[in-house]
Amino acid sequence: MRRTIAGLTTLVFTSTTLISLPARAQNSAAAAESLYQEGQRLMAAGNVHEACSKFAQSQKLEAATGTLLNLANCHEKEGKTASAWAEFNEAVAGAARSGLKDREAYARAHAEALQPRLRMLIIELPQAPSGTEMKLDGESFGVVTLGTPLPIDPGEHELYVSAPQKKPYTQKIKLDPGPGSTRIQVPPLQDEGSASLVASPPNENPPHADAPRSNTRRNVGYIVGGAGVLALGAGIVLGVRAKLYSDQADREQNRALDYVANRDRPNAEVQHSAAQDDHNAAKTNQTIGLVAGAAGLVAVGVGVYLIISGKEHPESSAKVTPLLSPNTAGAAASFSF
Repeated sequence: MRRTIAGLTTLVFTSTTLISLPARAQNSAAAAESLYQEGQRLMAAGNVHEACSKFAQSQKLEAATGTLLNLANCHEKEGKTASAWAEFNEAVAGAARSGLKDREAYARAHAEALQPRLRMLIIELPQAPSGTEMKLDGESFGVVTLGTPLPIDPGEHELYVSAPQKKPYTQKIKLDPGPGSTRIQVPPLQDEGSASLVASPPNENPPHADAPRSNTRRNVGYIVGGAGVLALGAGIVLGVRAKLYSDQADREQNRALDYVANRDRPNAEVQHSAAQDDHNAAKTNQTIGLVAGAAGLVAVGVGVYLIISGKEHPESSAKVTPLLSPNTAGAAASFSF
């Protein structure tokens, strides 16, 4: 049986030939060899995840340094840095025992290259009760590891902590790729009869607590600013209409004066009344236009301010109120932060 590291042309690993093994052992060895070859084929085809599964099954059936090195290489490509690092170190020890210097050097070089890239998990449990058991993804590890940085593959994991006469504690953990460490503080386990402890996953890069509120602030800014632009447009239109009514009133007033000069009193009164109506319409449009324009200017200013400062303030509300009286036209704005 011959096993080589997938992708390597300068390094060939051979395993001991099987001679006169019992039938059961021969069957296991044959299955391991078949799985190993299938793993190599999948690796060559770029199916890394499936290849890792085949190498792992082969290694379980028949442990061999060559298979272990292929599995470590596969896990490294898969991004499982902690698994690959542990497997390379295991291969270093196995190759050293067998006197396989080339394998030992290869595995050691890869383990050393992986070490600075490891993601470490630190679990803390003050005053762990007697008989405390901890599991990560269903795999048990001793309480002696508490407070010790443990290399863990990036990705999602589940921590389970239990102790006699205590409610179990579970927590989802997400570890980002790349070097660094994540510290988990397990709260004191509660006595049986109380609610179980379930924690949400820790966020290694938590967003600012005010981010949703800041988004709301900017959204308010866009709404207020947009309303301000519409109000400005309405103010301009009303201003134009006021000018047209005013010009029409002037023309009608001039006609009324002409009728008065020609002693045509009925037509003079009609033109004067029309001029008065147009003058009132011009005044109304001018007043409303001023209010709309002033409110629009204020709203645009408030909107711009809210949009620009949305990243700095948690929440806001804004209100624009037109002001209208016989002698005043304008708007008042109020906003809170």
